[in-house]
Amino acid sequence: MRDQVRAFLPELLALLIGLALTMIGSAVIGATDFGLYLLIGAGVVIAGLLILTRLEIGLYVLILFVFLNLSDVLKEAFGIPSVIRPLVVLIFISVLQGRIVMQRKPFTFRIVEAAILLHGLVIFLSLLNAIDPWAARERLLDWVKDFVILLIIIQLADQESAWKRMQWVLIGSAALLGALSLFQTVTGNYENTFWGLAKTGVHQITDDFDSRRITGPLDDPNFYAQSMLMIVPLAAYRALTDPRRRLRQIAWICTGLIVAAVILTYSRAAFMVLLLLIGLIVYERRIDAVKLLIAGGLVFLVTLPILPAGYLDRIMTLDDAVTSDTQMQTELSFRGRTSQFLVAIEMFFDYPLLGVGAGSYPAHYQAYASRFGLEYRSEQRKPHSLYLEVAAERGVIGLAAFAFMLWILFRSLSRAKQSLFLMNRADLIPWVTAIQYGFISFLLTSIFLHEGYSRYMWLMIALVASCSVLTQALLRQER
Repeated sequence: MRDQVRAFLPELLALLIGLALTMIGSAVIGATDFGLYLLIGAGVVIAGLLILTRLEIGLYVLILFVFLNLSDVLKEAFGIPSVIRPLVVLIFISVLQGRIVMQRKPFTFRIVEAAILLHGLVIFLSLLNAIDPWAARERLLDWVKDFVILLIIIQLADQESAWKRMQWVLIGSAALLGALSLFQTVTGNYENTFWGLAKTGVHQITDDFDSRRITGPLDDPNFYAQSMLMIVPLAAYRALTDPRRRLRQIAWICTGLIVAAVILTYSRAAFMVLLLLIGLIVYERRIDAVKLLIAGGLVFLVTLPILPAGYLDRIMTLDDAVTSDTQMQTELSFRGRTSQFLVAIEMFFDYPLLGVGAGSYPAHYQAYASRFGLEYRSEQRKPHSLYLEVAAERGVIGLAAFAFMLWILFRSLSRAKQSLFLMNRADLIPWVTAIQYGFISFLLTSIFLHEGYSRYMWLMIALVASCSVLTQALLRQER
């Protein structure tokens, strides 16, 4: 009994300190800004002490910060300097101290992580060609931060409970954002952004119609749709396969909120990939076609009257873009993306080995765009395709390293599924399949989106790599 009390002393101390700071902050928050910062400080103290004593809590906090973009949210809402890098350093040191020094567990670094590191080294080499040293430095620091986050997730993924809860944290985070975005749309109150977690902007929907497109904690609706879409399979598989009825019901609600957010972004690429995801899940789960048609018809009839204004018209522009050359020349977004694609191809042929340098596409864009005469906006533009971005900024070597990394990741998923089947742990295969489909959705939407918010790609890559880490840990336990 005494040992159990001692084990919880750090958490008890953190809660007492946090409670004291909260009471003091609440007393003065009405009279001065100091109280607000004290409340925030209380949260930091609690989180710091809990992270140092319970490493999996640090994992969940880190995922929340990454997916909800909390570092930027706190900076915009309260003027707090970016905390993501110090937080990553704190958690990484805690993981090294807790697992390697205290628990004497080996540091996990396999061929999967080596392939990811190789991709990062190519990014570093391409930065030597960058014409903007400051942008190159920031790109390198961001990659280092994202890679350390990946290492943290991988070190803690050998615990089945933490691995599962990590996915539930992602599902809950996406559902929260979806609920806030849906609330905004239903009430029409776009002024309340919930401290920056539910932002919107007026964008062109069709040639003659503009409307609000939700962006969540980001600044672009398409990237918001991409980040939410990769969580759809995680939530859907919990709704379809979780053995507990209550959790299945919660997962269905989360799935609906996330899909609603994807639709409210008006993203055409996300709509196409969403249909593909539904098809993949139906095929993998062997869902009856008749039941599917009936359920799909009912969902369509219910949602058709409440679809956002102009949504179907925007989706129909996909057909116009394919069948009409005139539409391609007049529809602003298609014309701009065509110019950005062509510029990326030209850069690749001009700098085939290592590209123009990671992060340097925008600085070169206008000089190339004048050759095609499709884009008349004078500001710097992004390539709007991850793969063309890799080709233009990192050349053939970058494409090879990126392709090798993807091959290693998908191979690790396949082997993880085989191992789980042989260990009679088929209950975990749907969890792995959900991550696999989430990663596929991200890669497909990246055909039309560049690496604007790299944190989401690396978060998804970390989830993929974690599947084989957990499988290997289960194999060791079985032996």
